[in-house]
Amino acid sequence: GAPGADVVVRRGSGGGAGGSPQVSVECAGASVVCSEAHWDKLRQLYNLHGGRGADGFEAAAFCALARLHALQGAHPKAGGMQAALHGEVFDVLHETLGC
Repeated sequence: GAPGADVVVRRGSGGGAGGSPQVSVECAGASVVCSEAHWDKLRQLYNLHGGRGADGFEAAAFCALARLHALQGAHPKAGGMQAALHGEVFDVLHETLGC
């Protein structure tokens, strides 16, 4: 999030596809939403890659979700503007370029 800005996380129920639980994340007046399952996956990945603390996770998750939201045309129902790649592509990039 923005330097010094607070990140506010709210968990809700039934707002997503099929009534799945949702997580709303707000920072500096902007708000993004994801499923609770995606939120939990982001947390696992953050911890796996050396993340530090809940505050750091929430800010990092907000940034990742806001970037995705922008790639989707800044509308939660839009999509298809980002390039989707298989995991194997990322394996090759990591092996070849170290990233």
